[in-house]
Amino acid sequence: MKKYFFLFLIVITFFACQKKQDYYCIDGQVSGINEGTIVILLTESEEITDTAWVKDNKFHFEGKTSTEVMAGLKIAENIIKFPLDNDCLHFTINNSDSIDFQVTYENSKIRDNLNNYMNETSANYIEEIRNTPLDKVDSVAMVFLSELEKDYASKKDKSGLAIILSDLIQLIGTKDCPKAIQKLYDLLPDYEKQGYYGQKVSLFLSQANKIYEQDVNFQYIDINGNHNEIEQLRGNYVLIEFWASWCAPCKITIPHLKKLSEIHEQLKIIAVSVDEDLDKWRNEVRTLQIEPWINIHFNQDHVNLKQLFSVVSVPYNILLDPKGNVMGVNYDVNQLKNTLEKEL
Repeated sequence: MKKYFFLFLIVITFFACQKKQDYYCIDGQVSGINEGTIVILLTESEEITDTAWVKDNKFHFEGKTSTEVMAGLKIAENIIKFPLDNDCLHFTINNSDSIDFQVTYENSKIRDNLNNYMNETSANYIEEIRNTPLDKVDSVAMVFLSELEKDYASKKDKSGLAIILSDLIQLIGTKDCPKAIQKLYDLLPDYEKQGYYGQKVSLFLSQANKIYEQDVNFQYIDINGNHNEIEQLRGNYVLIEFWASWCAPCKITIPHLKKLSEIHEQLKIIAVSVDEDLDKWRNEVRTLQIEPWINIHFNQDHVNLKQLFSVVSVPYNILLDPKGNVMGVNYDVNQLKNTLEKEL
Protein backbone atom coordinates (compact mmCIF):
# COMPACT_ATOMS: atom_id res chain seq x y z
CA MET A 1 0.00 0.00 0.00
CA LYS A 2 2.86 2.38 0.86
CA LYS A 3 4.40 1.74 -2.55
CA TYR A 4 1.23 2.93 -4.32
CA PHE A 5 0.88 5.88 -1.96
CA PHE A 6 4.38 7.16 -2.74
CA LEU A 7 3.81 6.56 -6.46
CA PHE A 8 0.65 8.68 -6.16
CA LEU A 9 2.61 11.48 -4.48
CA ILE A 10 5.25 11.41 -7.22
CA VAL A 11 2.60 11.69 -9.94
CA ILE A 12 0.84 14.59 -8.14
CA THR A 13 4.16 16.38 -7.63
CA PHE A 14 5.09 15.93 -11.31
CA PHE A 15 1.86 17.46 -12.57
CA ALA A 16 2.05 20.27 -10.03
CA CYS A 17 5.49 21.16 -11.35
CA GLN A 18 4.20 21.11 -14.93
CA LYS A 19 1.33 23.50 -14.19
CA LYS A 20 2.03 27.07 -15.22
CA GLN A 21 2.38 29.57 -12.38
CA ASP A 22 -0.62 31.92 -12.08
CA TYR A 23 1.21 34.95 -10.65
CA TYR A 24 4.39 36.89 -11.25
CA CYS A 25 7.09 37.91 -8.81
CA ILE A 26 9.92 40.28 -9.67
CA ASP A 27 12.99 40.45 -7.44
CA GLY A 28 15.63 43.07 -8.14
CA GLN A 29 19.19 43.41 -6.87
CA VAL A 30 20.62 46.88 -7.62
CA SER A 31 23.90 48.78 -7.34
CA GLY A 32 24.61 52.44 -7.97
CA ILE A 33 21.01 53.36 -7.08
CA ASN A 34 20.13 55.32 -3.97
CA GLU A 35 18.24 53.84 -1.06
CA GLY A 36 14.56 54.75 -1.25
CA THR A 37 14.55 55.22 -5.05
CA ILE A 38 11.09 54.60 -6.49
CA VAL A 39 10.74 51.74 -9.00
CA ILE A 40 7.61 51.80 -11.17
CA LEU A 41 6.27 48.75 -13.01
CA LEU A 42 4.20 49.51 -16.14
CA THR A 43 2.71 47.33 -18.87
CA GLU A 44 1.86 48.18 -22.48
CA SER A 45 -1.69 46.98 -21.91
CA GLU A 46 -2.03 49.46 -19.00
CA GLU A 47 -3.44 46.59 -16.93
CA ILE A 48 -0.67 46.88 -14.36
CA THR A 49 0.82 49.94 -12.67
CA ASP A 50 2.70 49.24 -9.46
CA THR A 51 5.33 50.91 -7.29
CA ALA A 52 8.15 49.64 -5.11
CA TRP A 53 11.10 51.23 -3.30
CA VAL A 54 14.75 50.28 -3.21
CA LYS A 55 15.62 49.01 0.26
CA ASP A 56 18.94 47.34 1.12
CA ASN A 57 19.74 47.41 -2.62
CA LYS A 58 16.66 45.33 -3.41
CA PHE A 59 13.10 45.75 -4.67
CA HIS A 60 10.17 43.38 -5.10
CA PHE A 61 6.91 43.19 -7.05
CA GLU A 62 4.23 40.54 -6.96
CA GLY A 63 0.91 40.26 -8.76
CA LYS A 64 -0.96 38.61 -11.60
CA THR A 65 -1.15 39.38 -15.30
CA SER A 66 -4.10 38.11 -17.34
CA THR A 67 -1.88 37.75 -20.40
CA GLU A 68 1.78 37.91 -21.41
CA VAL A 69 2.68 41.53 -22.11
CA MET A 70 5.57 43.88 -22.78
CA ALA A 71 6.44 45.75 -19.60
CA GLY A 72 8.89 48.30 -18.28
CA LEU A 73 10.64 49.12 -15.02
CA LYS A 74 11.17 52.85 -14.56
CA ILE A 75 14.13 53.34 -12.25
CA ALA A 76 16.61 56.20 -11.80
CA GLU A 77 15.26 58.04 -14.88
CA ASN A 78 15.69 54.91 -17.02
CA ILE A 79 13.16 52.45 -18.43
CA ILE A 80 14.08 48.78 -18.67
CA LYS A 81 11.81 46.98 -21.14
CA PHE A 82 11.07 43.27 -20.85
CA PRO A 83 8.29 40.72 -21.50
CA LEU A 84 6.20 39.92 -18.44
CA ASP A 85 4.60 36.54 -17.86
CA ASN A 86 3.27 34.83 -14.75
CA ASP A 87 6.66 33.61 -13.60
CA CYS A 88 9.40 34.60 -11.15
CA LEU A 89 11.87 37.07 -12.63
CA HIS A 90 15.24 38.01 -11.16
CA PHE A 91 16.84 41.33 -12.14
CA THR A 92 20.42 42.41 -11.54
CA ILE A 93 20.70 46.14 -12.25
CA ASN A 94 23.84 48.25 -12.23
CA ASN A 95 23.68 52.03 -12.65
CA SER A 96 27.18 53.43 -13.21
CA ASP A 97 27.80 55.45 -16.38
CA SER A 98 24.60 54.00 -17.83
CA ILE A 99 21.99 51.49 -16.77
CA ASP A 100 22.93 47.85 -17.29
CA PHE A 101 20.79 44.87 -16.39
CA GLN A 102 20.38 41.13 -16.60
CA VAL A 103 17.14 39.23 -16.10
CA THR A 104 16.41 35.53 -15.69
CA TYR A 105 13.07 33.70 -15.70
CA GLU A 106 12.57 30.63 -13.54
CA ASN A 107 10.31 28.74 -15.96
CA SER A 108 8.95 30.80 -18.86
CA LYS A 109 10.76 30.80 -22.22
CA ILE A 110 9.13 34.09 -23.23
CA ARG A 111 12.33 36.14 -23.35
CA ASP A 112 14.28 33.45 -25.22
CA ASN A 113 11.46 33.07 -27.75
CA LEU A 114 11.15 36.83 -28.30
CA ASN A 115 14.90 37.36 -28.57
CA ASN A 116 15.14 34.58 -31.14
CA TYR A 117 12.29 36.12 -33.13
CA MET A 118 13.49 39.74 -32.95
CA ASN A 119 17.22 39.16 -33.38
CA GLU A 120 17.16 36.31 -35.87
CA THR A 121 13.85 35.28 -37.43
CA SER A 122 12.28 38.67 -38.21
CA ALA A 123 15.66 40.36 -38.74
CA ASN A 124 16.57 37.79 -41.41
CA TYR A 125 13.16 38.20 -43.06
CA ILE A 126 13.45 42.00 -43.18
CA GLU A 127 16.91 41.75 -44.73
CA GLU A 128 15.70 39.21 -47.31
CA ILE A 129 12.60 41.19 -48.25
CA ARG A 130 14.64 44.33 -48.92
CA ASN A 131 16.53 42.48 -51.64
CA THR A 132 13.50 40.68 -53.10
CA PRO A 133 11.89 41.74 -56.40
CA LEU A 134 8.38 43.08 -55.90
CA ASP A 135 6.68 40.19 -57.71
CA LYS A 136 8.39 37.70 -55.33
CA VAL A 137 7.55 39.43 -52.03
CA ASP A 138 4.31 37.52 -51.45
CA SER A 139 5.94 34.11 -51.83
CA VAL A 140 8.86 35.05 -49.52
CA ALA A 141 6.40 36.32 -46.89
CA MET A 142 4.34 33.14 -47.06
CA VAL A 143 7.42 30.91 -46.67
CA PHE A 144 8.48 32.98 -43.65
CA LEU A 145 5.07 32.66 -41.99
CA SER A 146 4.80 28.96 -42.81
CA GLU A 147 8.17 28.21 -41.19
CA LEU A 148 7.22 30.26 -38.14
CA GLU A 149 3.93 28.33 -37.84
CA LYS A 150 5.74 24.97 -38.03
CA ASP A 151 8.25 26.10 -35.42
CA TYR A 152 5.59 27.18 -32.92
CA ALA A 153 3.32 24.22 -33.62
CA SER A 154 6.14 21.95 -32.40
CA LYS A 155 6.99 24.02 -29.31
CA LYS A 156 5.62 23.03 -25.93
CA ASP A 157 6.24 26.52 -24.56
CA LYS A 158 4.54 29.02 -26.88
CA SER A 159 5.34 31.99 -24.65
CA GLY A 160 5.68 35.22 -26.59
CA LEU A 161 3.59 34.14 -29.56
CA ALA A 162 0.83 36.69 -28.91
CA ILE A 163 3.41 39.50 -28.82
CA ILE A 164 5.03 38.17 -31.99
CA LEU A 165 1.67 38.10 -33.77
CA SER A 166 1.02 41.74 -32.88
CA ASP A 167 4.34 42.53 -34.56
CA LEU A 168 3.61 40.39 -37.62
CA ILE A 169 0.38 42.20 -38.47
CA GLN A 170 2.45 45.37 -38.80
CA LEU A 171 5.48 43.74 -40.41
CA ILE A 172 3.82 41.85 -43.26
CA GLY A 173 1.27 43.42 -45.56
CA THR A 174 0.87 40.90 -48.35
CA LYS A 175 -2.61 39.93 -49.49
CA ASP A 176 -2.42 36.30 -48.41
CA CYS A 177 -0.74 36.87 -45.05
CA PRO A 178 -3.98 36.92 -42.98
CA LYS A 179 -4.55 33.23 -43.79
CA ALA A 180 -1.09 32.32 -42.50
CA ILE A 181 -1.41 34.57 -39.45
CA GLN A 182 -4.76 32.89 -38.68
CA LYS A 183 -2.94 29.53 -38.41
CA LEU A 184 -0.51 31.04 -35.90
CA TYR A 185 -3.35 32.72 -34.02
CA ASP A 186 -5.11 29.33 -33.70
CA LEU A 187 -2.09 28.07 -31.73
CA LEU A 188 -2.73 30.57 -28.94
CA PRO A 189 -4.42 29.36 -25.75
CA ASP A 190 -7.87 30.86 -25.19
CA TYR A 191 -6.74 33.24 -22.44
CA GLU A 192 -4.14 34.75 -24.82
CA LYS A 193 -6.76 35.16 -27.55
CA GLN A 194 -8.75 37.21 -25.06
CA GLY A 195 -5.67 39.14 -23.96
CA TYR A 196 -4.31 42.53 -25.03
CA TYR A 197 -2.38 41.32 -28.11
CA GLY A 198 -4.79 38.52 -28.97
CA GLN A 199 -7.64 41.01 -29.33
CA LYS A 200 -5.50 43.21 -31.57
CA VAL A 201 -4.76 40.28 -33.85
CA SER A 202 -8.39 39.15 -33.80
CA LEU A 203 -9.51 42.60 -34.95
CA PHE A 204 -6.92 42.54 -37.73
CA LEU A 205 -8.04 39.11 -38.92
CA SER A 206 -11.73 40.02 -38.89
CA GLN A 207 -11.11 43.07 -41.06
CA ALA A 208 -8.01 42.16 -43.10
CA ASN A 209 -9.69 40.72 -46.18
CA LYS A 210 -12.17 43.59 -46.31
CA ILE A 211 -9.32 46.02 -46.95
CA TYR A 212 -8.51 44.31 -50.23
CA GLU A 213 -12.13 43.78 -51.21
CA GLN A 214 -13.49 47.27 -50.56
CA ASP A 215 -13.64 50.13 -53.04
CA VAL A 216 -11.64 52.73 -51.17
CA ASN A 217 -13.62 55.93 -51.48
CA PHE A 218 -14.45 58.28 -48.64
CA GLN A 219 -15.10 61.96 -48.14
CA TYR A 220 -12.89 63.92 -45.80
CA ILE A 221 -12.28 67.35 -44.29
CA ASP A 222 -8.61 68.31 -44.30
CA ILE A 223 -6.63 70.27 -41.74
CA ASN A 224 -7.62 73.56 -43.43
CA GLY A 225 -11.34 72.74 -43.39
CA ASN A 226 -11.55 71.89 -47.10
CA HIS A 227 -14.09 69.22 -48.13
CA ASN A 228 -12.94 66.61 -50.66
CA GLU A 229 -13.14 62.91 -51.48
CA ILE A 230 -10.41 60.46 -52.26
CA GLU A 231 -11.95 59.65 -55.65
CA GLN A 232 -10.58 62.96 -56.91
CA LEU A 233 -7.08 61.49 -56.64
CA ARG A 234 -7.79 58.70 -59.16
CA GLY A 235 -5.01 58.44 -61.71
CA ASN A 236 -2.36 58.74 -58.99
CA TYR A 237 -0.76 56.33 -56.59
CA VAL A 238 -2.14 57.23 -53.17
CA LEU A 239 -0.41 56.41 -49.88
CA ILE A 240 -2.72 56.63 -46.88
CA GLU A 241 -0.22 57.03 -44.03
CA PHE A 242 -1.47 56.71 -40.44
CA TRP A 243 0.73 58.48 -37.90
CA ALA A 244 0.72 60.52 -34.66
CA SER A 245 2.63 63.43 -33.19
CA TRP A 246 3.81 61.21 -30.32
CA CYS A 247 4.98 58.35 -32.59
CA ALA A 248 8.79 58.39 -32.93
CA PRO A 249 8.97 55.73 -35.72
CA CYS A 250 6.38 57.73 -37.69
CA LYS A 251 8.47 60.88 -37.52
CA ILE A 252 11.58 58.98 -38.58
CA THR A 253 9.75 57.71 -41.68
CA ILE A 254 8.19 61.05 -42.73
CA PRO A 255 11.38 62.72 -44.16
CA HIS A 256 11.91 59.68 -46.42
CA LEU A 257 8.30 59.86 -47.61
CA LYS A 258 8.76 63.56 -48.34
CA LYS A 259 11.72 62.74 -50.62
CA LEU A 260 9.71 60.06 -52.44
CA SER A 261 6.78 62.40 -52.99
CA GLU A 262 9.16 65.02 -54.39
CA ILE A 263 10.70 62.50 -56.81
CA HIS A 264 7.40 60.95 -57.92
CA GLU A 265 4.78 63.57 -58.69
CA GLN A 266 2.22 60.83 -59.27
CA LEU A 267 2.46 59.80 -55.61
CA LYS A 268 -0.08 61.58 -53.44
CA ILE A 269 0.12 61.22 -49.66
CA ILE A 270 -2.83 61.43 -47.29
CA ALA A 271 -1.42 61.75 -43.78
CA VAL A 272 -4.04 60.51 -41.31
CA SER A 273 -3.36 61.55 -37.72
CA VAL A 274 -4.61 59.38 -34.86
CA ASP A 275 -3.87 62.12 -32.32
CA GLU A 276 -6.49 62.85 -29.70
CA ASP A 277 -4.99 66.34 -29.14
CA LEU A 278 -5.76 68.28 -32.33
CA ASP A 279 -3.48 71.20 -31.41
CA LYS A 280 -0.48 68.88 -31.09
CA TRP A 281 -1.36 67.40 -34.48
CA ARG A 282 -1.53 70.81 -36.17
CA ASN A 283 1.72 71.95 -34.55
CA GLU A 284 3.53 68.78 -35.62
CA VAL A 285 2.34 69.18 -39.23
CA ARG A 286 4.01 72.60 -39.27
CA THR A 287 7.13 71.35 -37.49
CA LEU A 288 7.59 68.46 -39.94
CA GLN A 289 6.74 70.74 -42.87
CA ILE A 290 4.25 68.36 -44.43
CA GLU A 291 1.66 71.02 -45.30
CA PRO A 292 1.80 70.08 -49.04
CA TRP A 293 0.35 66.65 -48.15
CA ILE A 294 -3.32 66.08 -47.56
CA ASN A 295 -3.48 66.19 -43.77
CA ILE A 296 -6.62 64.80 -42.16
CA HIS A 297 -7.77 63.44 -38.82
CA PHE A 298 -8.86 59.81 -38.46
CA ASN A 299 -12.23 60.78 -36.96
CA GLN A 300 -14.16 62.23 -39.89
CA ASP A 301 -17.82 63.28 -39.84
CA HIS A 302 -19.16 60.14 -41.49
CA VAL A 303 -16.36 57.61 -41.09
CA ASN A 304 -13.76 56.52 -38.54
CA LEU A 305 -10.73 55.77 -40.69
CA LYS A 306 -9.02 53.71 -37.99
CA GLN A 307 -12.02 51.37 -37.96
CA LEU A 308 -12.41 51.42 -41.74
CA PHE A 309 -8.85 50.19 -42.25
CA SER A 310 -8.51 48.17 -39.00
CA VAL A 311 -5.59 50.24 -37.75
CA VAL A 312 -4.37 48.88 -34.41
CA SER A 313 -1.06 50.78 -34.19
CA VAL A 314 1.05 53.32 -36.03
CA PRO A 315 2.88 53.78 -38.31
CA TYR A 316 0.58 51.98 -40.74
CA ASN A 317 -0.16 52.61 -44.40
CA ILE A 318 -2.24 51.49 -47.38
CA LEU A 319 -1.09 51.96 -50.98
CA LEU A 320 -3.71 52.46 -53.69
CA ASP A 321 -3.12 52.10 -57.41
CA PRO A 322 -4.39 54.73 -59.92
CA LYS A 323 -7.77 52.92 -60.09
CA GLY A 324 -8.21 53.07 -56.33
CA ASN A 325 -7.49 49.39 -55.68
CA VAL A 326 -5.48 48.37 -52.64
CA MET A 327 -2.02 47.22 -53.72
CA GLY A 328 -0.80 46.37 -50.23
CA VAL A 329 -0.46 47.55 -46.67
CA ASN A 330 2.37 48.42 -44.33
CA TYR A 331 5.04 49.18 -46.89
CA ASP A 332 8.36 50.25 -45.45
CA VAL A 333 10.21 53.02 -47.26
CA ASN A 334 12.39 50.64 -49.31
CA GLN A 335 9.43 48.56 -50.46
CA LEU A 336 7.52 51.69 -51.39
CA LYS A 337 10.53 53.07 -53.27
CA ASN A 338 10.97 49.81 -55.22
CA THR A 339 7.26 49.62 -56.00
CA LEU A 340 7.12 53.16 -57.36
CA GLU A 341 10.29 52.71 -59.40
CA LYS A 342 8.78 49.65 -61.04
CA GLU A 343 5.31 51.10 -61.60
CA LEU A 344 6.18 54.65 -62.70
